Amino acid sequence: MESVSRKKIQQARDSIRFMNGSEVTYEAIKIALEEVIENYGIEAVVEEATLYGGGLFAKEESCLALVNPNHRNDYFKFCIVRKDAGKTCTVDVYSFGQSKNIKHEEFAANTHIFDGRGTMGTVGGMLAGGAVGAGFAIGSAVTGVAKAGFKAVAKGINALMRDPQALEEENAWYSAVHSVFNEVIS
Repeated sequence: MESVSRKKIQQARDSIRFMNGSEVTYEAIKIALEEVIENYGIEAVVEEATLYGGGLFAKEESCLALVNPNHRNDYFKFCIVRKDAGKTCTVDVYSFGQSKNIKHEEFAANTHIFDGRGTMGTVGGMLAGGAVGAGFAIGSAVTGVAKAGFKAVAKGINALMRDPQALEEENAWYSAVHSVFNEVIS
């Protein structure tokens, strides 16, 4: 059973309100999702899950999790939450978890080899405080580079090792899941 923290979920699609809320149970949602998943032929399972956290007096509540069984820890997962509101109910879909492929892709897309900030810090230190300022600026730059350098090198290596085909397959899975939600929760 999946446990989902309220602090780590993000809205994946707009809330849908159902006028006849008593008919929209977790069991009915699960059966409908599984039927459409089977029709699409995608790798996905719907499991009972628990949503927890969210404040001092918040209590745990039931929800459903939709996950890729072959990529449990390296694809995003989805949490389906149902809330009663009078005779109606709303159904929300949230995403949670992580994707190593997307993380590597974002790092590679947003990383610049050299942007000149280190030089400006050293020059600015020289202008502001002479030799002491320059020493401080250079020391800060070296310390900052040393601390960030090891992490950046590791992230850079991971980004270079990213697999475009794996990212394409992952994005295709998300697209199929989005279509499943459009058929069931709309």
